[in-house]
Amino acid sequence: MNTTTGFIVLLVLATILGGIEAGESHMRKDAMGRVRRQYCVPVDQPCSLNTQPCCDDATCTQELNENDNTVYYCRA
Repeated sequence: MNTTTGFIVLLVLATILGGIEAGESHMRKDAMGRVRRQYCVPVDQPCSLNTQPCCDDATCTQELNENDNTVYYCRA
C-alpha cells in the first residue's frame, strides 16, 4: 500500500468515525431534552399543550384573555 492509498484509507476511517460520534452526541442531546421536559409548569402559569405538563394534578386549559386571544394556563 503506497502513501496515497494509506492517506485515503485514513481519511475514510476518520469520516466514518466522525459520523458515528456525531450520531452519538445527537442521541445524548435528545436524552437531555427528555430530562428537561420532565419538569412541570406551576399552577396559574402559562403552558403549552405539547410541551411540559402541569404540576400538582393541574391541567393545561384554554382560556380567552382580555383581548379575546386564546391562551393556555395550568389550572387546578
